[in-house]
Amino acid sequence: EKNYDIDINTKYIKDIIAKDTTGAATEYKLTISTSFKVSSSNYEKEFLFQESFNMKSIADKLEEQDYEETIKSNLVNTITRKLILQLSLVR
Repeated sequence: EKNYDIDINTKYIKDIIAKDTTGAATEYKLTISTSFKVSSSNYEKEFLFQESFNMKSIADKLEEQDYEETIKSNLVNTITRKLILQLSLVR
């Protein structure tokens, strides 16, 4: 069994990447960047991961907000799986 101390720093960005003729956003790029500083008694390393997703705007803003939260959760899960994979490779 291995025990690690992990410091996490996460940045979330929502950029408008497309607008219609009225200037209203029609598509966004959602990006999550995460830095993990992992340490144990004989190991120290920093892992950087970034995941993004292009999301279309939805007329119903409540539905759009729910969809955005689902995407964010999926991106975080992907980053978490990548960290776990990297940690499983540590000898």
